[in-house]
Amino acid sequence: MLSAYIFRMKRKFYHVFFLENNYYYKFKEFIDLNFDSTEHEIIFMTHASFNKSNLSRVRWILNQLRKIVAIQLKVWNSRKIFIHLMPTNHYLLFWLFNYFSLKKCYWITSGKDVYYPKIKATGNAKRTIEAIRKIVIPKIGAVCGYKSDYEFLVKNYEITENHFITFIPIRGQDFDGVEALIFNDSMPAKILLGNSADPSNHHLEVFDMLTKFKGANLEIYCPLSYGGSKGYSELVIQSGVELFNSSFKPLTQYIEIEEYNDFLNQIKIGIMNHRRQQGLGNILTLLYLGKKVYMRSQDTPFPFFKQLGLNIFDIENIAESSFQDFESFTSDQAEVNRRIITGTYGTQNLKYLWGKIFDS
Repeated sequence: MLSAYIFRMKRKFYHVFFLENNYYYKFKEFIDLNFDSTEHEIIFMTHASFNKSNLSRVRWILNQLRKIVAIQLKVWNSRKIFIHLMPTNHYLLFWLFNYFSLKKCYWITSGKDVYYPKIKATGNAKRTIEAIRKIVIPKIGAVCGYKSDYEFLVKNYEITENHFITFIPIRGQDFDGVEALIFNDSMPAKILLGNSADPSNHHLEVFDMLTKFKGANLEIYCPLSYGGSKGYSELVIQSGVELFNSSFKPLTQYIEIEEYNDFLNQIKIGIMNHRRQQGLGNILTLLYLGKKVYMRSQDTPFPFFKQLGLNIFDIENIAESSFQDFESFTSDQAEVNRRIITGTYGTQNLKYLWGKIFDS
C-alpha cells in the first residue's frame, strides 16, 4: 500500500515555499503555460490566504507532523527539490535532517534569506540558525538567482560552484500596450521611496538626501502597508511630514496590483535604498515603464543591471546632484531600459533559463 501511494505521488520536481505571496502564484502560472505542469508540484508550508485553495498541483500543509512526512516523501522520490526562500527558523532543521539529499536541492534565492548574517539580531537563536546554515548551505546542489547573491554566499559559506542565473516572473509585469506617462514641467516629480515598511528600506537616510530639494516641485510616496512594525511606520510618517509637509504621501493601505501598476506609471523617480536584493517587482516595473531608478551599488543586483546595459543610478550620487540632474532622464535612456527588461525578464528568456535548470 505504501509503495503504491509513493508511486502515485511521485513527480520530477517539487517546489517548496515557506511563505505564500502573489509572486509565487505568478511562478505557478508561468510553469503551467510553458512546461509540462504534471511534472511539477508546489508545496506551501503555510495556509492559503489569497483565495487560491482550488488550484491544481498546489498543496498547503498546516499540521506540523504532516508537513514533515509529506515533504520527506517528496525529497526521497523527486528528481529535484526547489527551495524557494531558505527558512531562517526551525524549518531549517528539516534540511539539516536531509543532509544527504541536499545535493538534489536547488535554492532559489530571494535576498533576505541570503543576507541573514547581516540581520541585526543577537542571541542564541540567531547563532544556532547560522550554525545550521553553515552545515546546510555548502551541500546545496545549486544556487539559482542573481550573481551578487551567489558571490555573497561564496564569500560567507563554502558554497557549491553550481550557479544558475534565473528569475522569478514578476506579477503584474505584463504591460503589453501600456505607454509610459509623458511628464511636463508643471507636473510634480513623483518619487517612490522604498517598497515596504521594512526598516531595510532605510527611509530616513533618503529623507536626509532629499531635504536639499524641499523647495522643488516634488512629491514623495512611501509604501508602508506591509513589511514592518507599526512603530517604524509611524516614525517614517512623522519624519516625512516634519521634513516635507504635504509633499510627503505615505501609502498605508494595500493597493490591488492593477491599481498599483497604474500608480507606478505616475512615478517619475524610484529610490531603493536596500543593502540587498529587495523590491525587484517595483524596480523592474519602473524600469520597464521608463522611470529613473536609484539603487545601492553594493550587495544588490545593481552590477548585474549595469552589465545588462540598463540606465540605472547609484544612490550615492544624489548628494552631489542638483535637482535638475537628479530628475533628468531622457526618452532614449527610457527606451533602452524598456527593451532590455523585455528581453531579459520576458517569457521567452525565462522559459530558456528555467528549461536549462530543469534539464540539468
